Amino acid sequence: LRLMVAHVIVGSPLWTVKPEPQTARNDDVRESVETCRAETDFDAKRRAVLDLLGFSPEEPTVTGGNGDDFGLVGVFLRLLDVPDRAVMDVIVIVMGETLASGSAAIEAVGGEIGVDMARYWQADDAFFECVRDKEMLTRIVAEVAGEPVAAANAKEPGKVLKRIVRDHLEGANGRPKVEGWVPKWMAFPPATYTARGGVGTVAAHAKVLAARPDREPEPTGPGAVIALPAPAKAEPQEQPEREAAARPQAALAARISDRRLVMADRVSASITIGGTLPASQLPAFAEAIANEGLSTEWDGEPFALGDLPEGEPLALMAHEVAWGRFEGLEAFCIAHGLFFARWSGAYACQWGAERTVFTGSGEPQSYAADEDDYILMGRCTAERLGSYAAIIAHFDAADFAVPPLVITPEREEASNG
Repeated sequence: LRLMVAHVIVGSPLWTVKPEPQTARNDDVRESVETCRAETDFDAKRRAVLDLLGFSPEEPTVTGGNGDDFGLVGVFLRLLDVPDRAVMDVIVIVMGETLASGSAAIEAVGGEIGVDMARYWQADDAFFECVRDKEMLTRIVAEVAGEPVAAANAKEPGKVLKRIVRDHLEGANGRPKVEGWVPKWMAFPPATYTARGGVGTVAAHAKVLAARPDREPEPTGPGAVIALPAPAKAEPQEQPEREAAARPQAALAARISDRRLVMADRVSASITIGGTLPASQLPAFAEAIANEGLSTEWDGEPFALGDLPEGEPLALMAHEVAWGRFEGLEAFCIAHGLFFARWSGAYACQWGAERTVFTGSGEPQSYAADEDDYILMGRCTAERLGSYAAIIAHFDAADFAVPPLVITPEREEASNG
């Protein structure tokens, strides 16, 4: 067990385990998560594990090592000197760091240990900023204020509905206070407010239900067995293993709460990359692509260096992309002056499809698009641009033609300028 834990923490040529990046599309959401009780509780327990392993308390994660033999053996030998209960504490932190946001595993574990989201989260400004769907807001008003209040305010704008919900959650403006409320999609098990679907936690929970074994097979069906008499009732006995496992559950519950707050809404996305890259950077470039799980065709094999095109930009794609962004790969491209154009699909009630363009310098620019990656423009944007020439310039900028990707020899570090 200790050897396996050391492999998860440090890695090896055959073991690669990555911590969940815990990113969010919205800076306010990111700040909300970083300062919430769940993150604070988990960070305190993580620091204790870092100290136990002899790591710096300023390390952001326990996991994510570089796979070197010296580090792997060092952690293994360190774990040999600590008791089993302390190893369980390490395992909980390691597992908590590497739980994927928005995954079915979150739903399975959260339901199994009974995570109470209200203990770790209360609605804040970031939450209300993200909730913009009128139908959903009306159902939330009905939930916290009652159906009569929801019906009376059904035609009011979203800001009025949000104010009603806030007043009830805070017990302000004469409204009765509602304690322990969390939106349905955040609870265990999750649910929806509308019939439209597209709720990540509900979809993930459906996978958990589908994976459950049939506990009561038909008596005459395949695999049926004869029921045996129930064993005699045993006297209660101490269960040290169960006690040891129960102690760290609070840390795991805190981390699951974090993952619920930053549940990664996942959509299809693609990226086209061009420019010049020194051959010495190819391994890092390939690693950045591999970390995003990209292929050169939809549902294709993982990218390999042999897939690099000649005389064309590199086109990559994937389904189930967290937030519709390739943050690590895009950061690599920006750092090395590579051009790119990334399309990401829409997520129901959260954001529309978009195309993001980086022309080798400055900041990436985003443009509204449709599901076929055609650029869209609303009336407000057209009025803001003010002229036909400016509108055409807007489309031209969005339709930036990514140049071919060229790998230069080691000694020839060409500029993308």
